[in-house]
Amino acid sequence: AAKSGGCFMENGTVVLADGTRRRMADLRVGDYVLALDRSSGKMVFSEVILFLDRNPLDSRKFLRIKTRGGNSVLLTPSHLVLRLSESEGVATEHVFAAEVAVGDHVLVAVGG
Repeated sequence: AAKSGGCFMENGTVVLADGTRRRMADLRVGDYVLALDRSSGKMVFSEVILFLDRNPLDSRKFLRIKTRGGNSVLLTPSHLVLRLSESEGVATEHVFAAEVAVGDHVLVAVGG
């Protein structure tokens, strides 16, 4: 999370290593959640090791990014997402969610 606050809404869900979903508010240190391995570009399960900024009483602005395929995510403007780099042809460009524009291609995980 950026200094401006958390990245996801507390009622957002993540996929756990056993295939179930859990609300962000219910995550615990030691849980394994589906995440992107930036070195390989593959989805892997990564251990939650700490919460830097977790205050359920804070109010924050969230953006909804929707894809043509019907997927969507709610996250803070300062959360990093992978956008398809036109020059590279692969999703290697990290940008803040606030910088994503209509017509951009972003990396999403589907299924599971």
